[in-house]
Amino acid sequence: MIQRGKTQTVSLSIYRDNAQVVPTACTYQLMNEDGTDIIPATAGTMSGGDCEFSINAAQVPTTTDLSDGWFEIWIVTIDGLDYTFQRPAYLCRRPLYPVVSQIDLEASYSDLATLLPDSYTNGYQTWIDEAWVRIVERLRQQGNLPYLITDPQALRGCHLELSLALIWRNMHTAIGTASGYLDLYQLHIKSYEYQWKQLSFRYDMDEDGLADNPKKRRSAQPIISTSNPPLFGFYGFRRY
Repeated sequence: MIQRGKTQTVSLSIYRDNAQVVPTACTYQLMNEDGTDIIPATAGTMSGGDCEFSINAAQVPTTTDLSDGWFEIWIVTIDGLDYTFQRPAYLCRRPLYPVVSQIDLEASYSDLATLLPDSYTNGYQTWIDEAWVRIVERLRQQGNLPYLITDPQALRGCHLELSLALIWRNMHTAIGTASGYLDLYQLHIKSYEYQWKQLSFRYDMDEDGLADNPKKRRSAQPIISTSNPPLFGFYGFRRY
């Protein structure tokens, strides 16, 4: 997500054969939904193997219409050859950030930190981030724009349960069937699906930065009717 009216850095990391690929050069281009350049192809920088580009606030001013149809074009040089990578970009008023941390996980399982191997120096952040990516993707697939959700804390239950499910599944595959972690995975993945069915949030459909109606909430899952509504009610007029 690209935040409107803010100087920010976007980056691209490339991996192959379980190792990071380090390009020697890169260019960055940002286009809107009709293919017009917002930022023409411009040389980026390399930082620790990542391709980076700094977007100035003036290049995405607050007067720009919000959009989920922009896209980035990265051209990177690897071993003397140029490769083109395209990925979607979302111009938003405010980005949506993860709503769970390891502190929340340990509130459910106080001994969770003691189970973590010393090699995992970032704690359980890998699974917390992966759970968040899956939740955001699922929201998009079901017709929601995540950055229009005005109360992201509504996603906490889903984020917590999916993070724990991924953690226990990893524990199960690492240790084996005798560990009992499979039961914990199944418990939390079912709880995640239940939380998702109950999920509702306030939404900013008109993109003014405020919830459309603070007293009404939007369901994450669309309601699908398998038949046409009745044309007439008991007294002969259409009910809806």
